[in-house]
Amino acid sequence: MLDALERHFEFSKYQTSFRREVLAGVTTFVALAYIFAVNPAILSAAGIPFDAVLFATAFCSAFATALMGFWANKPFSLAPGMGMNAYVAQYVVQVLGIPWPVALGIVFWSGVLNVALSVSPIRDRIIRSIPESLKNGIAVGVGVFIALIGLRTAGVLQYSGVQIQGFGDLGATPVLLTGAGVVLMSLLHFGKVTGSILIGMIALTVVGVVFGLSQAPTALVAVPRGAFDAFFALDLIGALAPSTWTILIALFLIDFFSSVGTFIGVSLSTNLLDKNGEMPQMREALIADSLATPVGAIFGTTSITTYIETAAGVQAGGRTGFTALVVAALMLPMLFFSPIVSVIPGFATAPALIFVGVLMMTPIRSVREYDLAGQIGFVVLVLGTLATFAIDQGMLYGFSAFIILKWLTRRQQEISGFLYVTTLVLIVGKLISLL
Repeated sequence: MLDALERHFEFSKYQTSFRREVLAGVTTFVALAYIFAVNPAILSAAGIPFDAVLFATAFCSAFATALMGFWANKPFSLAPGMGMNAYVAQYVVQVLGIPWPVALGIVFWSGVLNVALSVSPIRDRIIRSIPESLKNGIAVGVGVFIALIGLRTAGVLQYSGVQIQGFGDLGATPVLLTGAGVVLMSLLHFGKVTGSILIGMIALTVVGVVFGLSQAPTALVAVPRGAFDAFFALDLIGALAPSTWTILIALFLIDFFSSVGTFIGVSLSTNLLDKNGEMPQMREALIADSLATPVGAIFGTTSITTYIETAAGVQAGGRTGFTALVVAALMLPMLFFSPIVSVIPGFATAPALIFVGVLMMTPIRSVREYDLAGQIGFVVLVLGTLATFAIDQGMLYGFSAFIILKWLTRRQQEISGFLYVTTLVLIVGKLISLL
């Protein structure tokens, strides 16, 4: 059996072993396991049944991760993307008032678009067409959005629709516990402790139970009775209304570029790249990544993407798809832990959102490397997200500012046709939403 695994996953070629791959898989799973608590908490607030989201998160993540490992032979793990889940729940459903079945339909079609472009040569042209400044601006904008959701969940910020009304009671117990959670997660993270977010959430949940701030679970495991309550509940027709175009484009771009960025970022300084700095079987990896989103939408969760926490397993020595298979095997038992996951309080999930959001803002350090149009586009995109509480609106303002400044500086030849088309779609969607 070990010989068969060696031949399929090419352990010798990647200078790894069965034992090292297993340890890497366990490491990756611990690093990303927080999503099984955070994703159901976020999406259930939008009306999607909690047990259905937990089932979709565990089952679809395991399916996508196993496909990535076995077909593409990559150690990458996949799960519902932070930022995209909060965007759909907090903005699309709660602010815009779009029913959650329609929102899942939008997620589905964004995934179908991703699949179509991943199997065609257009994929590479799209990757090259968006300037690095705007790609990083999207990443930072998503980080800002996630952090805002965390601050809102904790009660630090008070919102009326998309407008910040002011601060909440900063001396309230949930706010103080959220702050303590952010500090704890930061200390563990910078101390290079694997699973820093998960450990912080567990610690806060225990504190909540001990001091009567949250309920104790009535059982450790349970059969997921409402697992299929959101199965095929998505509204595919309603999701194609013109008023949803900007949302669809935003979800597509975030998912598409975050996956490519994760692939390359995790693989740098490893033997996963060839001598030309390119990744073998990149096409298979992108298709596996893109297929996960429509499958997840069918079961009841938002866009599934490759997780940056994969880096923890790669640093532990994971080099082949067997690492991903180990992660997938560990994901499936999460289907039965709803009694525990459902009692995790908001002051335990809020610091996770804030901390992940801050980590996603690291590309802000590269702003000084861009030209004027790139710098202004980056800043406008991030500030637009902050001001409107909407990633797609931030993208509209950032893309438009970039194009305008390129024309004003007579460097319009540097603007790709795809960027024009994307910006036009965002503008049309915005105008339709105002009617």
